Amino acid sequence: MSKYSFARMQPTEFESMAQALLEKTYRIDGNLIQFGAGQDGGREATWSQSPSHQQYSCPANQKKDVVKEWVFQVKYHDLDQRGWSTARDAVLSDLEKELDKIVNKYSVPCHVYVLITNVPFTGARNVGTRDQVTALADKWRRRIPEIYVWDAADLSRMLDANVDVRTAYINTILPGDVLKAIYSQATSSLNRKQSAFRAYLKFVTDRESSARAEEAGDEPDLPLSDVFIDLTLKIQDSNDRLLIKSLSRKQRSKSNTDIGLLPENWTSVRVSFALFFADHPNILLLGGPGLGKSTLTQFLCLYQAARIIAPDLSQRLANRLKLPEEKTAEDLDAYCRPRFPFRIELRRYAKWMGNQKNGQNELARYIVEVLINRNASSTLVMDDVFDLASDNPILIALDGLDEVPNLEIRRQIIENLQVFLRRIDSENGDVQVILSSRPKGYSGEFEEFEPITWELNELEKADFDEYCDCWLKKRILDTEERSEAKERINRGMLSESVQRLARSLLQATVILTIVRVTTPKVLVVERYSADVGRCCPLNVAAPVRHAPNTSHGAIN
Repeated sequence: MSKYSFARMQPTEFESMAQALLEKTYRIDGNLIQFGAGQDGGREATWSQSPSHQQYSCPANQKKDVVKEWVFQVKYHDLDQRGWSTARDAVLSDLEKELDKIVNKYSVPCHVYVLITNVPFTGARNVGTRDQVTALADKWRRRIPEIYVWDAADLSRMLDANVDVRTAYINTILPGDVLKAIYSQATSSLNRKQSAFRAYLKFVTDRESSARAEEAGDEPDLPLSDVFIDLTLKIQDSNDRLLIKSLSRKQRSKSNTDIGLLPENWTSVRVSFALFFADHPNILLLGGPGLGKSTLTQFLCLYQAARIIAPDLSQRLANRLKLPEEKTAEDLDAYCRPRFPFRIELRRYAKWMGNQKNGQNELARYIVEVLINRNASSTLVMDDVFDLASDNPILIALDGLDEVPNLEIRRQIIENLQVFLRRIDSENGDVQVILSSRPKGYSGEFEEFEPITWELNELEKADFDEYCDCWLKKRILDTEERSEAKERINRGMLSESVQRLARSLLQATVILTIVRVTTPKVLVVERYSADVGRCCPLNVAAPVRHAPNTSHGAIN
């Protein structure tokens, strides 16, 4: 899937948009010729690139610099009728036929051929569409040295770089009036409802931008864009793996899943794959205490809000991810559908439910009254939320089911979620739900939604080291002091007891916070272990001259 949707375009409109992008990009630097309807010799446009052009390279089939001839062809396929898989096959067939026309039927001078399509591609080695394009290009390379296909994600990147073209087609390529208005930054024409939604998104980017590390004794205002770690997860069972693969092959799937991105090791999958590239409509996220469940839901909602109103922040957040091979932060933005995010901390929702009278504790009511109106100084009602959801993709992140111990309230929360989704489904809305919980606090309440289930792994050593470096850089500005602190951590990590502590983000932050304190000679930290229900002392000593003692978990 791509950031922008071309599903509502007619073929002629898509062709006009492609030509508009070519006009903005190639008209200034070369002889661009656009063709209209009718016989065009297999071309929508041609471009003659002079050898003096700053990005010129000599064609591989020429011995000296010549004017480089480009040919552009546009092919649109109806994904609703054909399905993704069939449409991708059709693009490959188109490419073969058009190359044959260019070379054999029309004898068009061509050193670079570009096929432009609305169909999203895969990147699986040896089987993905892009690799099949490469194999096909090799067959024709002697006649046409360079052959490219620009797919939906490529066009999304080009639209982001061309404001005028994007603005001209924004009503067609973006679903929903709210997203259109906010993306186009048409603040003067925003009505009260849309301005309230924009103010809410601003609240999300302000509130969620800092890591919640106070529980570990850290100070507030630690930017998530500087310290977020792309953790690893494991998929719970083979059925989920089959589900992801089937989603990537479904003829009419709305999933973003790209089979070319599927990992080989399902016991160590990066969050960036699970939450972005395998974004099934329902995801269950399980993880032990302090492993980072809440941070993940926080990051995801922050990223989606920032994409809409703070692109620079979304770019910094995306740069924290360990994306699949050959994928960049720009690729992520072009690949993933924008969603309007709502993060609901279930312990707060449960408390609010207990204070409501006459059973007025609907999920939509909580979203509008507590999340939006309270933070945007607005007076929206529940139907405004459903209006938003009926026309704009949304994300519901339900964080911390285990923090609601009352089973009857849990049952009511799930029932309220069912009612909320039923209403959105009746209006053909697009909603994704992510539920997080500790494994020991989860009793299968979400299973009726048939979620893909991911479980957070313990913090890996490499990720611990990365987190330490990022945290120390933000908290200790003096280079020499920061280096000394890192040396103390490295010495402490020689101890098995300290290594055991460094297996969660929470405990890693505890260690870092202690190391930062250098005044006391020895500190004793009471570390609560949820598994055994007891407190374990961790001795952390300030720098001393004698050899480090690592037998009792001391950081010297």
